[in-house]
Amino acid sequence: MISAFLYNLMTAHSGFDIAWLRFDPSVLVKENLSPLRLLHFLSVALLVAIYFRQDNAFLKSRISLPVIKTGMHSLEVFSLTVVLDVLENLILITAHPSISGRLAMDGVAFLLLALTDATCLLRQEL
Repeated sequence: MISAFLYNLMTAHSGFDIAWLRFDPSVLVKENLSPLRLLHFLSVALLVAIYFRQDNAFLKSRISLPVIKTGMHSLEVFSLTVVLDVLENLILITAHPSISGRLAMDGVAFLLLALTDATCLLRQEL
């Protein structure tokens, strides 16, 4: 609050030349984020927390192992997702691929994420 107050004080015709510090409001505000979406996310998180306790038998099966290992390496997976998203957006803006081209790009992105998951699993086992 103090920094916001000082920022507003200094930018309000005070004679300081800090106009370059002003933020564009469209960058700071997500326009399509409604409270219902947040409520939906919190309700899904609550349901998962209720149905998947630590002693749940499903979490001890081999089927859930890749999901658990991916969660242990979520920073790598998130970073790769961000890079792939930027790369795909650049390709979409410049090349305007067809629907089949977009599906192929998404397939390659999912394949890279799966390979990252497999690499994380192999590294964990070694």
